[in-house]
Amino acid sequence: MLLAVGGYNQPSLITLRLSFTDPEVVTRKILEALPQIEEILTQGAAVTIDDDNIRIRKLPMK
Repeated sequence: MLLAVGGYNQPSLITLRLSFTDPEVVTRKILEALPQIEEILTQGAAVTIDDDNIRIRKLPMK
């Protein structure tokens, strides 16, 4: 919310909304998503990873 309200374009943020909090599951989900989000994270983005989807919003949010 602070990134959106403040109009910032850095730093990037990854939010996890997973039904399992086991460290192995969390690590696997992040590693699976990384190839898809790595470049956008360097540009500034808010990324939400849930059990089935990855949502990417480029910063600054409007």
